[in-house]
Amino acid sequence: MMFRISNAEKLASDIREILVLSDEQLSSLALSLNNDDSKILSRADLRKHLQTQLTGEHELLGQVLESFLIKTAKLVSDVVSKDSQFSASLIKDVIEREFEASKNNDLVERFLATWPTLEAMMCSDVVRLVEKSIRLTFDQSDILTDARIITDIRPVYDDDREIIERALIVQTMRIDYYNSGRKKTLSLALDNADLMRLKECVEKAMSKAVSAKALIETEAKISVLLPGESNNGESE
Repeated sequence: MMFRISNAEKLASDIREILVLSDEQLSSLALSLNNDDSKILSRADLRKHLQTQLTGEHELLGQVLESFLIKTAKLVSDVVSKDSQFSASLIKDVIEREFEASKNNDLVERFLATWPTLEAMMCSDVVRLVEKSIRLTFDQSDILTDARIITDIRPVYDDDREIIERALIVQTMRIDYYNSGRKKTLSLALDNADLMRLKECVEKAMSKAVSAKALIETEAKISVLLPGESNNGESE
């Protein structure tokens, strides 16, 4: 049975851009991603690493390559969980068919020659762990996408609705999130005490995360990732 990928056209498009890079550049990237001393913990770290390696006119290709690696690593992970006999070479076959349909023999040959290097990158421990971290972070039915607090000033009228006797400051938190792939919005009315409790909870959570990270790195001697933050402490 022929293996198919729903986003095969997009993967092929990404590879068209990636193949602008020379064999030497791609080999160097593969070597760097298979370096055991790598400090790449998050998607932001991976993107920054690739862009640093591809300085100059090819720097923007770092983002394309990062996207391709994460998508293919996720594809491999998803399929292997259902079929232990799955091989990454099946992805090669799908993309090869996409290129053959364009009747560009030079592109097909270049892709086939480059595939071992691309496979070495997408199957590297660095990419595998970054993809797995992303999956574990968002393995929830509800995923936050945005949050904001809107401050309104509302007038309070007298019984005849002619005179404004006072004003009321109303705080509303708007939370955008995905539920089972569907975008939803939740609005919550907050008073000043709610804001203070919310601020306190956020500060405590951030403090606990930093303390837990320091303890694990010191005692267990393993790298710890705070989702949404790169390994240098910068927000993604």
